[in-house]
Amino acid sequence: MEVAPKVFVSYSWDSNEHNEWVSKFVSKLRSNGVDAKYDRLLTQRGTTNLDKMMVEEIKNSDYVLVILTEKYAEKANNHEGGVGFETQLLITESRKNLQKIIPIVRVTEGKAENVIPYYLQSAHYIDFSNSSNFDDSYEHLFYRIYKTDMIEIQPLGKPPVLETKKMNFEIDASISSVPFELEQELSRQSRMFKNLDAFRILLYKNVGGKNGIISLEKTGDIEKVIDSINEQLISDEEIKLWWHQGYSNYMVNKNIEKIADRTWVIDDIEMTIEKVWLYICPNSSDRDYILVKTEASPDFPIYPEYNGERDYRDEYRYVPSSVAGFFKGQYITGIEHDAGYADINGEVVELKGESRLRTRYLGEDYFFIATQDHSVLQRKNDQLVRDIYESIHEKNDLTQDDIIKLGKLSKSDISMMYS
Repeated sequence: MEVAPKVFVSYSWDSNEHNEWVSKFVSKLRSNGVDAKYDRLLTQRGTTNLDKMMVEEIKNSDYVLVILTEKYAEKANNHEGGVGFETQLLITESRKNLQKIIPIVRVTEGKAENVIPYYLQSAHYIDFSNSSNFDDSYEHLFYRIYKTDMIEIQPLGKPPVLETKKMNFEIDASISSVPFELEQELSRQSRMFKNLDAFRILLYKNVGGKNGIISLEKTGDIEKVIDSINEQLISDEEIKLWWHQGYSNYMVNKNIEKIADRTWVIDDIEMTIEKVWLYICPNSSDRDYILVKTEASPDFPIYPEYNGERDYRDEYRYVPSSVAGFFKGQYITGIEHDAGYADINGEVVELKGESRLRTRYLGEDYFFIATQDHSVLQRKNDQLVRDIYESIHEKNDLTQDDIIKLGKLSKSDISMMYS
């Protein structure tokens, strides 16, 4: 007996109309022999640990259908709520097997590109925006799920006999414009050098003219480093910094806010910083980095005391985390944040987009901060970076062995051109 393909549908609660579309879409898949599931099917029979449900369904499904809308893309790019948590899981899955993820586009206004999150920009999508073309799009999806070619591939014939032609190598003096591809490459190189130079200056501002590894544990020294990062983000929008958590990486795209002693909100993550390492490579600025060690955070006061149920580190090697909304100075649940309504002092209040996502990591963790062109951020180094991240966790310290391994990571393609 043929086993039905297992499919998990990821989407955002945009509106009643969209939720109803998703429900009918899942029902149609199931009626056609696909074991399709989504959150409303999985949570209707009782209280469900949503984080655990998302982890297990994404891990155990043959395919994940990501229903892309404007609101989904916004939540994915900003790592908000349940969509944000699923985004972290899907980034890991995309690196292991991109074919497992099937983007489904539903555009209400504008172009399809506007609803595609950054990590799926290069992935092929199926467009369900036009209801009149639903059947064609559904057929395309069905062939994809059942791994069947829609178009018969013509057998290869014999190649033609070709003769080498002589070329005229005289340069036409009238051609003076720079090819578009070359212009893009030059712009990319310029951006890389600007980012590397700015990041090197940031490091020197904190440690003078020192090179090598410098560790900082005093509150004043740590605050100076974080303030320097924030100043750079504010002063020049072209300067881009990224953070890397061993198994995921994101651009630092928001200003950093201090909320308590040694505690900041960085990209919606509340982190209390215990220690910082700065590494300034003597002969290659694209190997400079900052490593931040954060303390274990208590769970948000709106939730029961943390009991380890959200710890999936054995499977996905994430430090257990907790997600909440932050609305006008107080915490609300992640579900309330996603729904857009919250119970505030016994009264249901519409959030009107004013709630901000907050994440806390319930165990000690480590974050690299560097430019986009740093070796840690190169996809070809993913497995080595994960191994180094795991090593730092196991030893609870950055050792000389880890520093050497970081120094041996492959450089970005542009950096190698200038090595």
